Amino acid sequence: MQEVGVVGFPSEVLFGLLAPAGTPVTIIQQLNSAINDGLRSAEVRASLDAIGVEARIGTPQEFAVALDEQARQWKTVIDETGIKVE
Repeated sequence: MQEVGVVGFPSEVLFGLLAPAGTPVTIIQQLNSAINDGLRSAEVRASLDAIGVEARIGTPQEFAVALDEQARQWKTVIDETGIKVE
């Protein structure tokens, strides 16, 4: 994207699980723990490695920060390119 003049294009794709607003913190913590446990398993790691995906184990707060950063990056790209929804 930089080669065609689009600066600030997000360099990575994020995948994650989102829960509805107001989901109890205990449920969020349980989901986060289960997902992180799965991402630590040898089987899941091997599957992700096979397709070139790097798993990031973290907290809901870290994921929220990453999502906010991606939104900021995409806003910059949208503003710079003038992309419009039709």
